[in-house]
Amino acid sequence: EDEGHEVANHTWTHKVLTNQKPDAIRAELEKTQLAIEKITGKKPTLMRPPQGRTDDTVSDISKDLGLSQVLWSATAKDYSTNDS
Repeated sequence: EDEGHEVANHTWTHKVLTNQKPDAIRAELEKTQLAIEKITGKKPTLMRPPQGRTDDTVSDISKDLGLSQVLWSATAKDYSTNDS
């Protein structure tokens, strides 16, 4: 934190949240929240959904847990090569 870094939630198992039922989405985020808080002493306030896939259900559950979603508008597609 002193250097300006922030730990955010990216889910526990990296499942695409839009393919999950609401209870599973909440469990993915809550388990990660608890683990990060246990280690750092602080609950994350940011989350990035795996693959950036989100919908109203993911958004609503995130907000309910005090999480703002972090998304992007451009990509380098570094995931499409084996050397990234």
